[in-house]
Amino acid sequence: MVHKEARSVVGVVGNVISGGLFLSPIPAFILIWRKKNVEAFDPKPYLTTKKDKRGLLHTLYVCELVFFGAIVVGTMLAIPEHKMKMNRHLRAVVVGFICDFFNVLMYNFTLFIVSEVIKTKSVQYMSLPLSVANFLNGCCWTSYALIGKVDYFILVSNGLGTIAGAIQLIVYAM
Repeated sequence: MVHKEARSVVGVVGNVISGGLFLSPIPAFILIWRKKNVEAFDPKPYLTTKKDKRGLLHTLYVCELVFFGAIVVGTMLAIPEHKMKMNRHLRAVVVGFICDFFNVLMYNFTLFIVSEVIKTKSVQYMSLPLSVANFLNGCCWTSYALIGKVDYFILVSNGLGTIAGAIQLIVYAM
């Protein structure tokens, strides 16, 4: 019973930290807005966390929807009807891998700026709130995955996110 309660508490804390992760780019956006110049800010981390880029993201979503629709129609035409049903375990595995892929992208896009920080020896364009939020989010969801029955889909992507966040914080501290 303790596992259930601990998992619930860590899940709530994780959701709060995840909300903070999506709000963490706000200081960088305010700085860009005040200067009226993006300078050397790398947009990749913000495009994966901030959903305000309506034009670009709308285009990507429409392309994704058309592509997904083509895959669904092709699959429905190619697979006989009696083999279409997917069992519960296989469905969980497929969705788990897809979610892990995008979760790893979200965490690791912030590492693109690390090479620039090392080269210039300046953390001016590296967002500390985003790095801290990435690290805390990864730590929280990694611990969530380890409580009770281990959830490998949550563990793998968020464990990698914890490592990516730690790398960012180490580089920031240097």
